[in-house]
Order: sequence, then structure tokens, then C-alpha cells
Amino acid sequence: MNKLKEYKFQILSSLIIVFALFFCGYSFYINMAKNKQIDTLTKEVSSTNIKDNTVVEFFIKYSNCNNFITDDKMMKLVEKDKDKIKDLKEEQLEEIYKGYGYKLDKHTSDKITFIKEIPGYAYESGKYFIGVNENKVVIYNKKEDNSLVVVENMIPNVRSEDKRPITLENLKDKGNLIESFYEGKKEYQFDDKESALEYAKALCSS
Repeated sequence: MNKLKEYKFQILSSLIIVFALFFCGYSFYINMAKNKQIDTLTKEVSSTNIKDNTVVEFFIKYSNCNNFITDDKMMKLVEKDKDKIKDLKEEQLEEIYKGYGYKLDKHTSDKITFIKEIPGYAYESGKYFIGVNENKVVIYNKKEDNSLVVVENMIPNVRSEDKRPITLENLKDKGNLIESFYEGKKEYQFDDKESALEYAKALCSS
């Protein structure tokens, strides 16, 4: 009787082990199949040809500005050469624009976005400086974590009767002043907001 119980116990143990091994093997197979499918999809996306209706965008990101600036020159260049690039694959397009300093940022079925990061003057943490936000001249404060916070969003144009804020449109005839705000300069940095504000008003309204 004891031998029969022992025999039944051995059979039950064997069945449990077999079942456990089967379950582990099946789970491993399913995970491998999923990973292979994901890898295949990724390769298919990265090797997809550029379509006629695919929008290719170019943005410039200055280290001293919170905004992404559309690179109109590159956009026009792409539009001009659209027939030449429509049959290229993503990796070929990425290699071409790498020569212009651009890196691939996003890629969807109908849009490809490239970004060029441009380092500027290294403003000190805690300091205030003149910069650009959207289409206006503003005063930034650089935090300890290097984040930029707009502390003055409206710098009045003293030459305007209603003291409208200074916009980039007001500075188009002032040489490379707009570009210098994006890139940054030592003389645009101040210890307090008020000093930066007064200098910005004088500089942009002269």
C-alpha cells in the first residue's frame, strides 16, 4: 500500500514538473515572438521610403532660448529638392542632413522632424539675461538646474507711444541683434532683473 502511494506521488510530481517546464518554455517562446515582431516593425519603419506627402521639418534649438526656431532656409531647400528625396529611405535622409548639423528627432508615417542644437554663451546660474521667447524680447533667469525661466515677458518699446512690447519685427533693421540674443553675449548678463530690463530697453529702442 505504501509503495502504491509512493508510486502515485512520483507520477504526480513528474506531471507537475512536466507542466512547469511546458509553461516556462511556452512563455519564453511567446516573449521571443513578441520581441522579434517589435524588432521587425522597427526595421520596417526605419527603412520606409519617404512618401510624396511626407512633411520634413527642421528646427533650431539654441541653448539660451526655450523655443524651437523653424529653419526656413532648410525648409525651402527641402521643398526645392523634394523630387530628389522622395524615394530615399529614412537613414539616407538622416545621413544627408547630418552634414548640416541636424539630428533626427521624430519620425511618424507622415512627418519627419530634424533638430539642430546650437550652444550659446554660457550664462551663469542665478543670473539674468536678455533673450528671446516666441517673437518677443524677454528677460530670462537661469536656475541652478540650468533651466530657463522668463521673468519679464514684456519689455516696452520706449519709442512707441503706447509702449508696446519689443518684438523681433522691431529689430529686423538692427543687423545681427536678433541672432546675438539667441546666441548670447557676456554684456547681456546681469545680477538683477531691473538692470537687464533697462539695458534691453536702451539697446532695442536706440
